[in-house]
Amino acid sequence: MKTRVIAFLNKPYPLSVSFSKNLFFIAGFSIFVTLFLILFQPLGLSRFQHPNKNFLLMGVGGVCFLVLSANTYLVPKTLRKAFVADKWKVGREIVWDAWLCLSTIFVLAIYWASVTGITLTFKYLMLYTLNSLVFTVFFMPFCVMLNTIRLMRKKLQRAEEISRRLQTMPNALENKTIELHSETGKERLKLRADRLLFIQSCDNYANIVRKRNGKVEEILLRSSLKNLENQLSLPYVVRCHRSFIVNLSRVRSVVGNARNYTLSLENCDTVIPVSRDAEKEVLRLLEDINVE
Repeated sequence: MKTRVIAFLNKPYPLSVSFSKNLFFIAGFSIFVTLFLILFQPLGLSRFQHPNKNFLLMGVGGVCFLVLSANTYLVPKTLRKAFVADKWKVGREIVWDAWLCLSTIFVLAIYWASVTGITLTFKYLMLYTLNSLVFTVFFMPFCVMLNTIRLMRKKLQRAEEISRRLQTMPNALENKTIELHSETGKERLKLRADRLLFIQSCDNYANIVRKRNGKVEEILLRSSLKNLENQLSLPYVVRCHRSFIVNLSRVRSVVGNARNYTLSLENCDTVIPVSRDAEKEVLRLLEDINVE
C-alpha cells in the first residue's frame, strides 16, 4: 500500500501556474463561492443575522479572488526552482493545492472575524483553519487523482490514435536535403533530410543524430540549438523541447502521460520529450503527415 501511494505521488502532473491562464478560473470559482453561500447558507450561516449579510458574503468571494490571485502570481515567481514543469508531480500538486486552500481559509478567518465583530484570537484562527483542514486533506488528493486519470486517458487515447497511423506513414522528407553550419560558419554538414533523426543540445554543441547505412550516427557541431533551428525550413523538422529538434517523419510511436507526450523514433533508443509549449503544434504536424 505504501509503495503504491509513493508511486502515485511521484507520477507526472501538468503544472498550471500561469496567472493569465488561471485568472478566468479564479474569477469563476470566486463567483461560485459567493453564489453558493448566498443561496444555500451552509455552515450555520442561516442563523447569522446582519443587515448587510449578502454584502459580507460577497466579500468572501472577493477575498478568495485576491488570495488565489496573489498566490498564483507571486509564489511561482518567488520559488522558481520549485515550479519546474518537467519535474512537477502529483505530490507537489497536492501540496500546492493544499497551500492555496489553507492560505485562503486563513485570510477568510481574519476577514470574517473583522466584519462580524468576533474577537480575533489564536484559538479562533486555529479552530477555523483546522475545521477546514479536514475537508482539504481528504478532498484535494481525491480531486487530483480524478484529474490525473482524466488527463492520462485523454492523452493515451490521442497518442494511441496517432501511433496507429504512424505505422503506415510514408516518408514526408524523401529526396530533400539539409545543410547546417556552426555558429562561426566554419563547420558545415550536409545530409539527406529523411536520414535525420533528431538534434540534441549538449552544452556549447549540438549532437546531430542521423541514420546512415543502417546504423545510427552522431555528429557534434559547435552551435546552439537556436542557431540550427533558424537554419531549418522543412515543415516536419521542428523544435519540440528546449533540448531537442526532431524529425517528425521518423516518429513511429507517441506515448502520453498526465503531464506530457514523448516520441519514439524508428530504430532509435532515445525517447524524445515534447514540452507543453510545443505539444499542440507537434501533434498537429504528426496528424498532418498522416493525412498526406
